[in-house]
Amino acid sequence: MPLPLEPVDLLVFGARELATSRGRVALGGPALSRVDVVTDAALVVRGGLVVEIGTESDLRARYAPAQTLDADGGTLVPGFVDAHTHPVFLGTR
Repeated sequence: MPLPLEPVDLLVFGARELATSRGRVALGGPALSRVDVVTDAALVVRGGLVVEIGTESDLRARYAPAQTLDADGGTLVPGFVDAHTHPVFLGTR
């Protein structure tokens, strides 16, 4: 008897590839140059966090998403976010 599928909020599928640094902690220095590429890729999200990446067939076999999003052959880059911002400059330079 197969195990029940694990519920998740979102499954993003249909990506040609997914680029990831793989890991559960922020990387820095030389570690930033290591990027893995997953083809036929998908990712699952629960509670606003990416909980797993992998091939679409593997993730569809393990998860029951509340919603899905088709990446339409694009490239996914989860976690490659630079939150660096500057406040609006009100003076002169």
